[in-house]
Amino acid sequence: MRKPVLHIGRLLAVLALVLLGLGTGRLIWVTTNAPPPAAQSAADLADINGRFVTVRGVTLYTVEAGPTDGEPIVLVHGLLGSTQDFAELVPALAAQGYRVLAVDRPPFGLSDKRAEAPMTAATQADLLVAWLEVLGIAQAAWLGHSAGGAVVAQVALRHPARASKLVLVAPQIGGAAAGDGRGRSPLANPALPALLTIFLHSLNPISPWAEAELRAHFTDARLRDFLQAQLSTASVSDAMAADEARFTRVQEWEAGLRAFGRAALSDRAPLRVADLSALRMPVLIAWGEDDAFVPIAAGRQLRDAIPGSAWVSYPRAGHQPWRDAPQAFIRDLTAFLATPVAITALTPVNLSR
Repeated sequence: MRKPVLHIGRLLAVLALVLLGLGTGRLIWVTTNAPPPAAQSAADLADINGRFVTVRGVTLYTVEAGPTDGEPIVLVHGLLGSTQDFAELVPALAAQGYRVLAVDRPPFGLSDKRAEAPMTAATQADLLVAWLEVLGIAQAAWLGHSAGGAVVAQVALRHPARASKLVLVAPQIGGAAAGDGRGRSPLANPALPALLTIFLHSLNPISPWAEAELRAHFTDARLRDFLQAQLSTASVSDAMAADEARFTRVQEWEAGLRAFGRAALSDRAPLRVADLSALRMPVLIAWGEDDAFVPIAAGRQLRDAIPGSAWVSYPRAGHQPWRDAPQAFIRDLTAFLATPVAITALTPVNLSR
């Protein structure tokens, strides 16, 4: 008598999936196509020069290189990125004598996946300042790429004494991503690839299929394509592709990704382009002229908004210009970092609205 009951249960589950797919315009067979959840711990995937630092109960994965007495520079990645985005940049800066610290923002890379971890740009900025204190560093230069640009900008605005210089590489900041200046979430950028559309559709907090849907679509091949879309002339190697997909090997990455997306979309006070006019430390804005994620026009908008900011763009470079134009990027970055610091104000900016 049990077999018919089990059979009917399966039919009902399939029918529910069909109705869900018809209701959303996407029929996705998550029960047959989705691989099982990842079973590895973050420690299993750590690099030789990586370590885990606990800050305010949150575990942050950190990669460090260069002399401990060198000028510190912090590298902060963008959406779906990790410390691995800077795999070539870290040793290049360390060779120039800098103390380089790259960090995985929750829930990406190997850092904390729990929904309780800070997920907005402002809360992550506060967390990273506390992380810097744990490492015994009073002040550093900060480089933020894409959505990580909003985080380091918040560091500079909320904790200006902690930021000697600021480097914004194709940052997604409020309306700059969409070019409308209205402070919309960077996740609303219509230029983002289809993979992120699936991500956004998987944020329903009550959907029983959302995490399985993420597993079905965030495949190694799609993540490789996502990384390749950020490059213009450089090609994604097998090692780069494996690094891009590493976060999907960590336990509970699906829940962490959904929590991040919900936090970003519900942020009531996203950073706006106009807010950055309050910056008073040296700022470098760097852009790839073939950037398909955030148009270079958004960069010019930021340049005009930040008084005295330095600007550099790279022909035939995409969303990660340090990979498309590595020699030119390192040359310009180190030249900027070597300029004298002249901070005219160290007053935190209150962006609460």
